[in-house]
Amino acid sequence: MWDRKALQNFEGMLFEAYEDVVRKIFESNGEEARKIALEEDGLDNNDATIAEIPVSFDGTWSKRGFTANYEISFLISA
Repeated sequence: MWDRKALQNFEGMLFEAYEDVVRKIFESNGEEARKIALEEDGLDNNDATIAEIPVSFDGTWSKRGFTANYEISFLISA
């Protein structure tokens, strides 16, 4: 049977893998949004210009109050 420490180690490894995947997805999405925003402004993607991208952000907790361990958030580009 699994002991608590082994499960915590396994959970930590899963979380790190999840973070890596999410970070890569966010980076890819950000690059795509930047490219589109700069193209719409008639600028080259290699420009050092900061792209203006309108976004909407919202978040919530899995339980009422701030006792929840999990937060869900949404970032939507317009």
